[in-house]
Amino acid sequence: MKSQKKIIHVNRQHIAMNAKDGGNRPVYTVKTGGKTRYAREVSILGPSRIVYNGSQLNCGARAWIETDSDIELVDEMSFTEARKQKHKNPAKLIKMSDGSEIWMYKKKLHREDGPAVYIARTGKSRFYLNGEERSLEEWIKESGQYHMSGPELTLFLLKWNIK
Repeated sequence: MKSQKKIIHVNRQHIAMNAKDGGNRPVYTVKTGGKTRYAREVSILGPSRIVYNGSQLNCGARAWIETDSDIELVDEMSFTEARKQKHKNPAKLIKMSDGSEIWMYKKKLHREDGPAVYIARTGKSRFYLNGEERSLEEWIKESGQYHMSGPELTLFLLKWNIK
């Protein structure tokens, strides 16, 4: 049985996003049949060929590698998983005795993966980036949490008591 053809190329969008936000998104895209996966490293276990012929793939890649050989992917993930590979939140947590939480970075209220202020007594949350308060909608867009939708967004809102 012949192995399926695989197309491997560098994902320029992930490189640009990583440069912009210090993220760690995988930069190799691997297409096999109708399935697309992402990885930080690709090993081709046999013959392959590098293609540049003046055309481009549907994704916009102009040069790629084709192989029928088996491959090994390091840190393989889906599109959704890959887009979530932002840098770790640099903010430090300050926990208050009443259970309230404050997240600070460079002496400013800041948090990229949740509210920067959570008041335990009232259950209220407030969102800040670089010391500036944001509405939930602004924070989702500016913090890179735009991937949240459906059940994931609902769980996030319930966790932080946001209506």
